[in-house]
Amino acid sequence: MDESQRTLKELLGKRVKGVTLMAGLLVLTLAVSALLLQQGPNEGSAVRTFVPKPSDDVLFNPRMGLYLFYPPQDARPDEWFMRIADIIYFRPDWAEVNPEEGVYRFDEWYRPIYDLWVRQHGMRVAFRFMSQSMHSKTKYVT
Repeated sequence: MDESQRTLKELLGKRVKGVTLMAGLLVLTLAVSALLLQQGPNEGSAVRTFVPKPSDDVLFNPRMGLYLFYPPQDARPDEWFMRIADIIYFRPDWAEVNPEEGVYRFDEWYRPIYDLWVRQHGMRVAFRFMSQSMHSKTKYVT
């Protein structure tokens, strides 16, 4: 058997081992899934039905992702949008927290937001730093 035939045989052997491993993992996953389905739901995860009373009020669905995008800093707790949302969302440019190489201003940027929205209003805060934005106030976002 020459060198190329040995290399081909080794590669085929590795591929067969890989396919066997993947098939074994698939069988294991299916077996575990079947066992979990047979057990049924846990007591704590039982399905509960809630039927709200008819009303013209907003049906508040807490913790389900209704968010305010850059809300006004002077928002009062009794304003309608403050009563229905529980997440405050910001999308700053990366350059706002990294104005120059090696300089990071996470605390300067985030501390006022945390103090106002989390401490004072009890909201959750989400943010995503933008590396590109056609709405940026600066010439460069990053």
